[in-house]
Amino acid sequence: MAGLRIGDRIRMPGPETTKALKNLIRLGLFSDVQIIREKSIGDIAFLEIAVKEQSRLSGHGFRGVPKSSMRDDLNTALAGILIPGTILSDNKQAEALDAIQKYYLEKGFANAGIVVLKEPGKAENTLRVVFEINQGKKVKVQDIAISGNAQVKTGKLLKLLPTKAKRKFWKSSKFLPAEWADGKNALLQYYRTRGFLDAKITADTAFQNAAGDWELRLRLEEGQRYYFGNIAWSGNSKYDDKQLTQLLGIKSGEVYNAEKLEQRLHFSQTGDDLSSLYMDDGYLFFQISPDISDIRGDTVDLEIRLNEGPIAIVDKVIIKGNERTKEHVIRRELFTKPGEQFSRANVIRSQRQIASLGYFNPEKISINPVVNPEHGTVDVEYTVEESNSGQQLELS
Repeated sequence: MAGLRIGDRIRMPGPETTKALKNLIRLGLFSDVQIIREKSIGDIAFLEIAVKEQSRLSGHGFRGVPKSSMRDDLNTALAGILIPGTILSDNKQAEALDAIQKYYLEKGFANAGIVVLKEPGKAENTLRVVFEINQGKKVKVQDIAISGNAQVKTGKLLKLLPTKAKRKFWKSSKFLPAEWADGKNALLQYYRTRGFLDAKITADTAFQNAAGDWELRLRLEEGQRYYFGNIAWSGNSKYDDKQLTQLLGIKSGEVYNAEKLEQRLHFSQTGDDLSSLYMDDGYLFFQISPDISDIRGDTVDLEIRLNEGPIAIVDKVIIKGNERTKEHVIRRELFTKPGEQFSRANVIRSQRQIASLGYFNPEKISINPVVNPEHGTVDVEYTVEESNSGQQLELS
């Protein structure tokens, strides 16, 4: 690794020995490296490379962290960074400090003080790292300023943000980076529901003022508002284009709302979206995807592609998790039967019926359809978790 070989012609001192020192130091294994000329016979030099190995890490600990749960969280944050038996390099120490600071920042302690102490370990040439932490007080948000919004009032945008500044109707909150990121995404999502597809955040600044409180700044670029234009369909045979457009419930000239389009295609609270309608009729393999076919000024034309697939037949109905309740008690509540056409609505009705028995935890009733595209069949698997009522349900 030093790059020196017996028989090499070098100068002492010279570039060869300097390069050798750099090569060995670059390894990060030694705290000190020297190249010593033991003796010379004519133009023959006998060299000794003397190194002092870096101490190995025996472990780490914390001081000033009162809660065991916080210590557990910090240990999780440092997993993979501080590994016993390895050398604590400057890079690893900086990475560990960053992880601890990030943890406290996400808890609202932006000014947490961290001091790194190194203590001798029990084994020879080992050390234990102790992080002495003063978390300080949580830093509140003093002000949030938004600029660039001409189409949406600032008050509306502030309500969308989970991070709150001091206002008349709400208390100041602590600054949490993850929560702030979610809030920015919520703003952009809201703009897209109002037709501003090109809306973006062009500046995002967070700083602490003289009093130590957070001040947050956002600058928006709204872009123009878009509207739905022509909607074309392809791949449909069950319904014609006119029926699908009517079922979709979106008219040309409406403000473009990507969220509404998604709900009408794939999910709606009322269950009358196109995917649900097809799946209620047995089209379990149904797929639908919208593509923007053209943008004419402020008008967006869509092509919606359908792959209806075959009608799926229920092959097996499987029940799991019932330890006390007999299986037939559950089966008689089901609307899904082997050999019948699959229906998403019947699966949902079955789930509700199982919950209405009162024997199972309603939040733990899960449904897993296991599809077999080659045979056009599906196994419907219901998994339940019996409630802790203590009843022995041997009903018939």
